[in-house]
Amino acid sequence: MRTPVLSCLLVVTAALGACGFQLRGEATLPPELRTLRLDLADSGPRIRRDLVAALERSGVALQPADATGVAVLRVPVNAVATEALTISEQARVREFAVRHRVVFELRLADGRVLVPEQELLLERDFVFDERDALGVAGQEEALRRDLEREMVRALMRRIERAADSLGGGAMP
Repeated sequence: MRTPVLSCLLVVTAALGACGFQLRGEATLPPELRTLRLDLADSGPRIRRDLVAALERSGVALQPADATGVAVLRVPVNAVATEALTISEQARVREFAVRHRVVFELRLADGRVLVPEQELLLERDFVFDERDALGVAGQEEALRRDLEREMVRALMRRIERAADSLGGGAMP
């Protein structure tokens, strides 16, 4: 009985390897981005901690705020907001949206712009359940945490994609 399961598992593993599938690891950044200063708008320590950890896992040595002559990841906007989407006949909010908006720019140590200022916007909706009013705050907080983690991953993917262009030179 174990032989067919093992055989099937080996076939699936070989097929995934043959098609080029691999788990997404940490971002691979070039030497020009290995020393970096992070200028992040202050909207809470959690996203800062997660972004710092992701950068460090990618081999980045973060520099103090007054460091010069290093690449700079500037994040002037880092905002999370909750908005009512639908209101019931009793004038109660029935559905919310949690939105996380980040504006960022990445400059190389020589001042060239690698990633021009751009916006990332992530959004999750949730329905208010009047029978579980206490759970709504927990649900909203969980959505915020999830959006922050996803935002860090999205930022790292954008940085990694832009860093791929360094082989042919950064954008002027």
